[in-house]
Amino acid sequence: MHTISVQKLNAAFGDRDILLNISFSVHQNSRIALAGANGSGKTTLMKILASLHEPDSGTVEISRGTTVAYLPQHADFFADHTLYREAEGAFERFEPLKRRIREVEDQLTGCDPGTPPTAGLLEEHDRLHQELVGSSYYDRERIIYRVLFGLGFSTQDLQRSCREFSGGWRMRIALARILLSSPDILLLDEPTNYLDIDARIWLTEFLRSYHGGVMLVSHDRQFLDDTVTEIFSLFHGSIKRYTGNYSDFERRQQADMQQLLEAYEQQQKEIARIEQFIQRFRYKATKAAQVQSRVTQLEKMERIEIPPHMKRIGFSFPEAPRCGREVLQLKDVSKSYGSLQVLDSFDLTVTRGERIAVTGRNGAGKSTLMRIIAGEDREFSGPRVIGKDVRIGYFQQNIDEVITGTRTVLEEAESSVPEHIRPSVRNFLGAFLFHGDDVFKELNVLSGGEKSRLQLVKLLLQSCNVLVLDEPTNHLDITSQEILMDALDQFTGTLLFVSHEQSFIRRLAGKIVYFSQEKPRIYEGDYEYMRWRQSRETPQEPMKAAPALQDPPGDAKIRHQEHKRLRNRLRSLEHQEHEIIEAVETLEERLQELQQCFSLPEYYQDGTQLKQLQDAVKDTEARHHDLLERWNEVTQEISACRKELA
Repeated sequence: MHTISVQKLNAAFGDRDILLNISFSVHQNSRIALAGANGSGKTTLMKILASLHEPDSGTVEISRGTTVAYLPQHADFFADHTLYREAEGAFERFEPLKRRIREVEDQLTGCDPGTPPTAGLLEEHDRLHQELVGSSYYDRERIIYRVLFGLGFSTQDLQRSCREFSGGWRMRIALARILLSSPDILLLDEPTNYLDIDARIWLTEFLRSYHGGVMLVSHDRQFLDDTVTEIFSLFHGSIKRYTGNYSDFERRQQADMQQLLEAYEQQQKEIARIEQFIQRFRYKATKAAQVQSRVTQLEKMERIEIPPHMKRIGFSFPEAPRCGREVLQLKDVSKSYGSLQVLDSFDLTVTRGERIAVTGRNGAGKSTLMRIIAGEDREFSGPRVIGKDVRIGYFQQNIDEVITGTRTVLEEAESSVPEHIRPSVRNFLGAFLFHGDDVFKELNVLSGGEKSRLQLVKLLLQSCNVLVLDEPTNHLDITSQEILMDALDQFTGTLLFVSHEQSFIRRLAGKIVYFSQEKPRIYEGDYEYMRWRQSRETPQEPMKAAPALQDPPGDAKIRHQEHKRLRNRLRSLEHQEHEIIEAVETLEERLQELQQCFSLPEYYQDGTQLKQLQDAVKDTEARHHDLLERWNEVTQEISACRKELA
């Protein structure tokens, strides 16, 4: 069996231990995900397994004849030849076999005519020939097309020079080359980076049926759930194995975390008790021996540590300011870059409170649409109408252009928020994993993930009622994505976002704009509804390549899919109804408090104070009215769903 065996591995950077005495194995049937906070050693471990980095001690043994291929997060790529030629280069692994066949053939043809070839040469030639015929070599053209088209390349791309492609597409070329090389063990570090939703679905199916072992790092929860059967969790240099997919791992990890928290709290109580004794009797001679004993006890105590990325802080972001019911309207909007038409007579109406996901093929115009909506791009034709009192907050992909300089994290966060919120900024930063001295880091030393989290904190703390987020989960690990989803769940305004993360779209979106090679399509429903609709549409749609989307014959399956969609939609609506009821109750309590203020004499001694009170009542009543309207809409849709399900 093809295997990588790791025994007592240790690695450190400076005085920081990354890997501590870890042992495990990866075999040809493995489907493993490495999990852990950023900086926990996942990439270091991958490089050691790929023989690109030497451990400080321990052994990595690769069984005889086993081939291993590694895809890094970022790769320099300087190929001058065409895309097809680069992909075909993966089949150069057959050159030694072909060369040996030619050598044997030369020996056979060079035999003396009066002397028949030896049986050994004939047998070797037959064996080598059968080996080549039984391999994928003669089927390479079909396999190349399957992989390249699956990863989103077109027929026109095949003869383009690799140098012509952007960085993201070059990473796809590197991924294609590795998949086509068909190693016994695949090591993939963030393979879904730069992949759109169609390519991610295709890669999921490819890895499910892959003949060899797979170890990967990914921040795409759905991708992990669909591809892996084991999780290796890295924390403080140690590794712990969990069976199951990522969701299974999370459930078990939460149980482990609860036990760890209980043990931590118990230990903290014990430490406090011992320290109290030391402080009380430190200067009492008769207790000197007991004090020293307890000091020694504290020094020898093995302290329980809580993973920083697992610490979750409760928070509540400011309520979005009220705006008009129609937030935005695009009518017959067109946009082109030279001869490339990105948007052609595109229409979109956004109403208050909607949550819209923009997804689909890369390079089709998603970011352009978001820039137009955010007002960052004004070079287009057609009207863009913004509703009354709409305030847009925009998160762009290229975060390095936004978060830069020598200011600290805290200074940057405080620089753009209302004065009355500033005292709470540290708490919000803590909720987004900026703990302790992290808030004093300068912007120019932050990682991509830290910059993304900081920019998201800034947006959520501003007085915006519309958030336009272009791939906000880029650079974010799964814990950070969860925190962001929790925050966006709380956001009371309108949300438009670009994402390829299926779990992110499933949780947040109630409407989807899908970009394919054709005109963008708007689906008035959630992710499951879009998938169901696409399963019944033209099979040439990119997403139809996934087996999960193929529509089995018979009306029964269609009815089942529709029933499932309605159930999912009903659950989403019932959740919305619960949130609306809570918000209505909160506003009614606030109204009651404000009304009581009218009976207080001090409000009539200051005209400004009275005016502020009247404005507060008016604003609260307006928000109360809007919520009741929304509640009515939701209850009507709930009734309609229940009627269809009956």
